Amino acid sequence: MADEAGYELHIVIFIRSQLDYINSRYIYSLRRFYHHQTFEQFVDDALKGRLQNEKTKRGKIERRQDVFDFWSYFQPLLKARDKGLKVSFLPFRQGDLDPFEQFIFAINLSTELSWKPCPQRHYNRSPGTRGVWLARLLSQLLKERNISPKVIENSSQIILKEEQRKLWRDPSFWGYSRKLTKKVTRHFEKNNAKFAQAAWNCSWDEAFSKSKKAEHRRRSVYTPGSIETEMRMHASAQRLLGRIMRQQSAEKSSPPKRLIDLILPNR
Repeated sequence: MADEAGYELHIVIFIRSQLDYINSRYIYSLRRFYHHQTFEQFVDDALKGRLQNEKTKRGKIERRQDVFDFWSYFQPLLKARDKGLKVSFLPFRQGDLDPFEQFIFAINLSTELSWKPCPQRHYNRSPGTRGVWLARLLSQLLKERNISPKVIENSSQIILKEEQRKLWRDPSFWGYSRKLTKKVTRHFEKNNAKFAQAAWNCSWDEAFSKSKKAEHRRRSVYTPGSIETEMRMHASAQRLLGRIMRQQSAEKSSPPKRLIDLILPNR
């Protein structure tokens, strides 16, 4: 399609280490209340190629579940690149180049141009350790009451706003123990070596050599320090649950929007 329209297609994809990527997907899925798994349960599913609450299809397209096995997942693109498609795999290296600069370099643009800074309100924020703990608890309460995350308005912001309200400034969540780190690393080691050779013509470690080594990070999770603290966290979860339930009740009792639009089309 691009050729027919006179365009040259260039696909640029950032590659993160599986340790970093799985940890990020865990936080992402919890803050949207897709599940209430422990981190260990989530990792176990990830190694088996299962994603929590991910539909098997998007329209008529089968969704891939092996998103963490890059050698398998990107085979179609690697083959298309061999046939002439322009594809750039960029190692996402924390503590090294800014990802925006990496992208600009990849498409041969200058970083010296007057690029407009991104407004802070658009920053990609993730909950800290207490936020992740609270999200899992609230997700469990929602499951017990059969409330689907799909019907919760702006669900991804609920925990972030609660953190702001409580002025929490917690460290980032990192769920790996040393044992779990080794398990994940060994699981993907063989296929990572194949992928790195195909994508960058080097070893996996060389591609991420300037990155802060994820496998050396210390576990960073939240555990309530006392019964009183845990009770306060449960009270917060119950308050958020009550707000969500009131929102659901209000939506059910209000007239359907389509009926209002039919009666008052120009309101």
